[in-house]
Amino acid sequence: MRWVITTLALCAPLPVSAEVAMFSQRNFQGARYSLEQEATNIMFSPRSVRVADETWELCPRPFFGGTCLTVSENVPNLSLPRAFSGMVRSARKAGGTSVAPPVEGAASSSSKDAPPK
Repeated sequence: MRWVITTLALCAPLPVSAEVAMFSQRNFQGARYSLEQEATNIMFSPRSVRVADETWELCPRPFFGGTCLTVSENVPNLSLPRAFSGMVRSARKAGGTSVAPPVEGAASSSSKDAPPK
């Protein structure tokens, strides 16, 4: 009985809420890593991705760094760009407004945007 329940849970469709589910194997198989909100520092190596309702950005560096991959539909056979080194390090709904935490010793944004003297 326990096996049947586990199997049904694995075959269940995604909820209607905005969610991204990344799978360790192609065709939505293997270990599953699901998100309903942004994640700034993860390590997952997806081979397929399933999205529900919204577009998501998968990024090669923590805190949405690097050139992120936009996913707006299910991808049963995902090939990550080389910059990812096979790993998604952060993810968020497209159009997110999160900002990376300040780096110690870095110039403030106002001095960064100021013209050179």
